[in-house]
Amino acid sequence: MSCAMGTIRYILFFFNFLLALAGLAICITGVVAARTKGASFDNVVQEQLTTPAVVFAIVGACVFIFAFFGCCGALRESHCMIVTYAVLLLTLFLLQVAVAVLAYTFRSQTDSVVSNAITK
Repeated sequence: MSCAMGTIRYILFFFNFLLALAGLAICITGVVAARTKGASFDNVVQEQLTTPAVVFAIVGACVFIFAFFGCCGALRESHCMIVTYAVLLLTLFLLQVAVAVLAYTFRSQTDSVVSNAITK
């Protein structure tokens, strides 16, 4: 393995490790906020996952899982894990583009929903 490939491998590992820690912190913060607020599993299901704390916890868990695949794939030089990481990143990117297009297309409804959520 060349020096450049080794450097890239450790840089990828380092940044994904930091991202995994951040995702774990976000997930824990969301869970603590949801439990502090008094949300139980029944309340979460009834509210259809719209509570910001629950969404925060889910996003943190997804970030952790994505970073886990990148971190382990880089460290073990596992082709399968790196491909899984790339597919997850591509899926995330496409979802972000879809949400942005939908938000722009339905911008009048988006404005009212965001305004109502902020004023609650």
